[in-house]
Amino acid sequence: MHASDLVGLIESTEAIRSLRVHVEAAKLTSVLVVGIETGARVVGLPLAEASARAGLRSILIDADFRSIKAHAPIGETAIRPGLADWLTDDTITDVPLQIATIPNLSLVGPGSSHADPGDVLGRPRLAHLVTHLAIHADRLVAVTAPLATSADALQMARFVDGIVLVVTPGHSTRVAAIQARDALQAAGGRVLGVVLSEFASVV
Repeated sequence: MHASDLVGLIESTEAIRSLRVHVEAAKLTSVLVVGIETGARVVGLPLAEASARAGLRSILIDADFRSIKAHAPIGETAIRPGLADWLTDDTITDVPLQIATIPNLSLVGPGSSHADPGDVLGRPRLAHLVTHLAIHADRLVAVTAPLATSADALQMARFVDGIVLVVTPGHSTRVAAIQARDALQAAGGRVLGVVLSEFASVV
């Protein structure tokens, strides 16, 4: 895929399956899913689930600290400890990986650290985490807060193999999409393409 590609409208299981196939065709292990004005969980979580159901050892890293949520449908029973706690507390040595109820799927939740969300992904431990998890997974899917509300995605961009940009019709303009792509690329990321999601909620 190229940065100008339009993968499609994420509105069905088939659309998510198509996105998974695109990612596989690009021969990627780790993928960052990020929205411009919208949250990326609506695309990232189904992508991780679809990868797991296809038999791939899949891990979802939820790095959206601006919208903390538990992932009860896939097996998270406690928000803490999570990614934010592990990144900011050196006394937590084990990666907070939780086994999901869906076979082949694990999760690193956002956590509940009281650290400034803008500072969390700037910690040196992030690179180690992504590298460590990628060794143990066939597919690593990360989601962050929208680009319009934070620079979190820019901090993670260089640590993943590719980035999928989520655009919401009626909210995200072409100019905003181009600016987001350019910012991610300037941060060292490889933008694979854009998906449209009518189900992403505007922050």
